[in-house]
Amino acid sequence: SMFNSTLTLKERKAIYAHEFGHINHRDSIFHSVTKCLYWTTTAFTYLAFSFPIALLIHFVSSMSYFSISQIDELLADQFSARHANPLALSSGFDKLDKLGKEYVAKTPSPSFSVSRMRSAVKSAIGMSTHPTDELRKAYLAEYANEKRIAKCKAC
Repeated sequence: SMFNSTLTLKERKAIYAHEFGHINHRDSIFHSVTKCLYWTTTAFTYLAFSFPIALLIHFVSSMSYFSISQIDELLADQFSARHANPLALSSGFDKLDKLGKEYVAKTPSPSFSVSRMRSAVKSAIGMSTHPTDELRKAYLAEYANEKRIAKCKAC
């Protein structure tokens, strides 16, 4: 598969460790609970409050949901960094991002897409389930440095 042929063994191990981090932290259960709370809050606010107040509460609950999702991703990165090479995870993410962009570029789609525009706006204001690449790389570099220092102390 393209996944296996593009990534090195260390990168695959790091990415699998990241996904196991989600399992270890039971992210799917918490994701379901937070999504349920998000929609319950949204429905309740539109029924109970005036539109401007409901819109504000909806925005705050959206930002809370996305913040929790981003923290889950960073915790999975941390789990992976403990069990695999953090720099391999970073380079693996870069390769997968490049693959995704190549796929999107090859996939025929209209030049203007409401979905693309909505995604761009949401990303620009931080409404994303994943942290920025820059933030993740900074944390992964820090984890790699911590592992190197711990390894040197053990010598």
